[in-house]
Amino acid sequence: PPYVFFLMRQVEPCYFTEADRFVARSKGPVGFAGFQCRHCAGHAGLGKYFPLNSKALSTNSTSQNIHAHLLKCRKSTQVVKDELVYLKNEKLKSPRLVPGWRKTFFEQVWERLHGDKVNLN
Repeated sequence: PPYVFFLMRQVEPCYFTEADRFVARSKGPVGFAGFQCRHCAGHAGLGKYFPLNSKALSTNSTSQNIHAHLLKCRKSTQVVKDELVYLKNEKLKSPRLVPGWRKTFFEQVWERLHGDKVNLN
């Protein structure tokens, strides 16, 4: 789906630091892989995300948090903001996708981010 692909192209990998503990609200260990806004590099802890598993990554709230950050981000261009709004509106008009697509997509994102090296369960 174009909206989710575009949204995920606005973030880049990052790693949890001790400084993130107070601003990114994560319980992950230092060095834990996550992602951050590619426009502001998660400045001041905003726009950084450290979901603890692929299920948490695939929730609508994670996508909504990224979307909301990008619309407020001072370093994100107006072109990016306009495209996000446009694609989200188009998504609402599109026919439903195959059940399970979101879980499959975000499991692949998780694998790219973490590989086989993480098991917090």
